[in-house]
Amino acid sequence: MIRELYLEGFRIAVEEAQPWAVMSSYNKINGTYTSESYDLLTKVLRDDWGFEGLVMTDWMGGSDPVAQMKAGNDLLMPGNTTQTEKIIAAVKEGSLDERVLDTNIERILNIQLKTPRFKGYAYSNKPDLKANTETAREAGVEGMVLLKNSDTAFPIPILNTAT
Repeated sequence: MIRELYLEGFRIAVEEAQPWAVMSSYNKINGTYTSESYDLLTKVLRDDWGFEGLVMTDWMGGSDPVAQMKAGNDLLMPGNTTQTEKIIAAVKEGSLDERVLDTNIERILNIQLKTPRFKGYAYSNKPDLKANTETAREAGVEGMVLLKNSDTAFPIPILNTAT
C-alpha cells in the first residue's frame, strides 16, 4: 500500500526525470527513520526505480549516522563532528564497510562532474528577463485549471448567501 499511496509520485519523478539528488525525510515508517531505511533508499529508490544520483538527509534527520550510510544516504546534512566520529569509529571496528563510504564519495563526485561550474560555464548577472518571463508564462498556462463556481464543481459545499 505504501508504494501505491505515498511513493507513486516519487517513482514517477525519479524514473522520468532522473534527478541529480533526492533528500530523505524526517519521517519514520514502521518505527524506522526513512533516512535509515535500506529498503526505502536502496531497494526501492536505487534497485527498483534505477536512481543513480546522490541521496542526502534532511537537516539533522534520523538519529544514527552509521545506519544512514548503510541505508543509502551519501551525504548527511548539515554534517557535524559527532556524526563523523561515529562513522570513523564504525569503520575502525568493522561495523561499517569502508566501501560504503567509497560509493558515497563516488556518487557525490559524479554529480560534481555534471555541474555547469565544473564544465566551465560562464555565469552572468544579466539574465534574459524576456525569455524567463515567457517560460514562466508558458508554465502557468500549462498548469492552469479552470473551475466553474457552482454547487457541483467543488467537493465542499459553497455558502450561498442569496435566498
